[in-house]
Amino acid sequence: MMQACSKANIDMSLLKKIFSGMAVLLALPLSAQVLVDMKLDTTAIVVGQQVQLSATVTADATSQIKFPVYKERQELVKGIEVVGRSPYDTTYLNDRQRMEVTCRYRITSFDSALYSLPPIEVEVDGKVHKAKAPLGLKVDVVPVDTTQVDRFPGPHGITPGQFEWRNRLWLMALGAWPLLFLVVFAGIRLTRRKPLTKKVVHKEVVPPNREAVQLLKSLETTPDLEQKDRFIQLTELLRNYLFRRFGVQALELTSDQILAAMNGRVGEAELEDLRLVFETADLVKFAKLVVTDYECDRCLKAAADFLERTIDEAMEHPEPQVEIVVLNDGMQRRHRNLLWGALGLSLVGGIAYVLYVSYVLLHTYY
Repeated sequence: MMQACSKANIDMSLLKKIFSGMAVLLALPLSAQVLVDMKLDTTAIVVGQQVQLSATVTADATSQIKFPVYKERQELVKGIEVVGRSPYDTTYLNDRQRMEVTCRYRITSFDSALYSLPPIEVEVDGKVHKAKAPLGLKVDVVPVDTTQVDRFPGPHGITPGQFEWRNRLWLMALGAWPLLFLVVFAGIRLTRRKPLTKKVVHKEVVPPNREAVQLLKSLETTPDLEQKDRFIQLTELLRNYLFRRFGVQALELTSDQILAAMNGRVGEAELEDLRLVFETADLVKFAKLVVTDYECDRCLKAAADFLERTIDEAMEHPEPQVEIVVLNDGMQRRHRNLLWGALGLSLVGGIAYVLYVSYVLLHTYY
């Protein structure tokens, strides 16, 4: 009886240990599991065709995963070559506690056979994990219909290119524009009923103040000039200046008439400068008065002051004068004959140009 009780106690103790171990195993977090899976896009290819081998690892989100690295053209197994690898594709699961990482390899084979791809090995947190089972891949040759061998053509020779691009085609295209412009220009000019004209740009005339100042400086730098001749030249440059600047016919007026005409046109100071010069000049020219060098310099200074105070900036910077002139009858005929000749040559050249370009294009592309 006691032996039976003792045996029962031993059995109960053993059951407790078993249940305790099972509880511990069940209490382990599912996140500690690492799953490695591998699959092929297709299990049958022909020689030279590529297929994708996908390796997928499911592990904790914090795990460090290292897939095997193969060099280009490295053999996975004898007869199966690795062509390339795509970047990792990561998907998070269970509120980002788990992750699924996929690496895809492109493989091929050039020998027909039935291959067995071994389970791929992946390192997760320093520990190597394998896929569950190997995969089978059948590589077959391209089927050839041997019953109609005569329908397969033999090798061909080197086929020449259809055309050769040449830069001169661009130059020929650009050459058409001058001909077209010349034809249009000549046609417009010949069809217009208006007489032919041309633009004439007149040479710039020296402004009145600049001319008078230059003559006055030349007069001042001529010391050996007689006194009478000096005053004659001085009054002449002033008369010419008054005519060009104010429109006063000073060349035909006496000194008093000039002063009367200028009264109201200039200020009192300018009028006094003119009076000093013209009255002194009249005494020298008609009364044969001999003035001192001081009086002579004073008159020159008065003339210079008058020119400086009466300068007109608009007249000193004249715009070039352009005049439209109608050609005479003889020039009209010559000009039209030249236009007809240019038009005829342009048309003949255009036709020859089109024929030449057509010939080049025909022999270049056909």
